[in-house]
Order: sequence, then structure tokens, then C-alpha cells
Amino acid sequence: MSTEQPTGPRAEPPKALVDLHGRSPWSILPPLCLGFFMIMLDTTIVNVAVPTLMKELQADVTEVGWVNSAYLLTFAVLLLVTGRLGDKFGPRPVFISGLVLFTLTSLACGLAPNVEVLIFARCRVSAVR
Repeated sequence: MSTEQPTGPRAEPPKALVDLHGRSPWSILPPLCLGFFMIMLDTTIVNVAVPTLMKELQADVTEVGWVNSAYLLTFAVLLLVTGRLGDKFGPRPVFISGLVLFTLTSLACGLAPNVEVLIFARCRVSAVR
């Protein structure tokens, strides 16, 4: 067996998919964990708030069910699209713009005067992630 190092194009180490500017790959873990935590918290909050939503917005169980379903459906459909946007424009700008839009649309959810506006705002919340 030869112990020589390969030469030519295969001798180069694989290039990173994202340039981290000298930072550790572990440095992206906290923002990713924060984003995942927000997704889980956002879904859980609606489940806990079902009785309050029904009372305060004069909504029935089906309408309140759509608050969560619309969020999850939109999130699932747009997951691949936002991944492609991250490939095209870079993950950091897409993540930061998504976080800003998520915050604004969450404010719209909190200020929703009726269940229809809440369902629409929840679709927007998931669309920006």
C-alpha cells in the first residue's frame, strides 16, 4: 500500500457550503435552535389558547383549528422554497429577514380583531420562516 497523498483535483479538501468567515461551525447552532424553539413554542401556544380564542373571538372549534392548521400547512409548503432562497441569497440574510417578518406578523396575530384575520396572519407567520 502506498502512503502517498493524492495529487490533482482530488487533493483539495471539500469546500464548505457556507463561508463562516473563520468562525466555528458550532456558532450557527444557537440561532438555529432559537428558530426551532420559536416554531415549537408558536404551535404549542395556540393549542393552550384554544378556549380563550373561542371565547374572545367568538369562534367555534373548527375556526380555531384552522388557526393552527393554516400555520402548519403554509409552513410545510414553503419549506423548500425558503431553502432555495437561502441557497440563492445566502442563509444569513434569509434567516434575518424571516425573523424580522416573523416578529411583525406575530404582532399582527396578537392584534387580530377576529378569527379570520388571525388565520390570515398565521399563514403569513409561517410563510416568512
